[in-house]
Amino acid sequence: MHMIVIPLVGEGSEGWGRRALVEDLLWAHADPDLGLEHIRVRPTRDGLEVVALMGGASEARALLGARSLLNRAGDALAAQGYAVAAPPLA
Repeated sequence: MHMIVIPLVGEGSEGWGRRALVEDLLWAHADPDLGLEHIRVRPTRDGLEVVALMGGASEARALLGARSLLNRAGDALAAQGYAVAAPPLA
């Protein structure tokens, strides 16, 4: 299992409801092939930070799964006012 940290910028980092919404959006776009095992969303000064625990034989595979998840969920996150901070994933 690999920990992938995904910084999101946008409005509304306060309150559990916004964090829960982002968590739900990501789970809704996660297929088993991505290897997503757990998500934790926490507030930061600039928005939110998603900590995703990804399965996979290597960190490269876990990063690929996280990138795919962000591609799938990108429009839904944008509709809520969030964008992945640059650089998105190292």
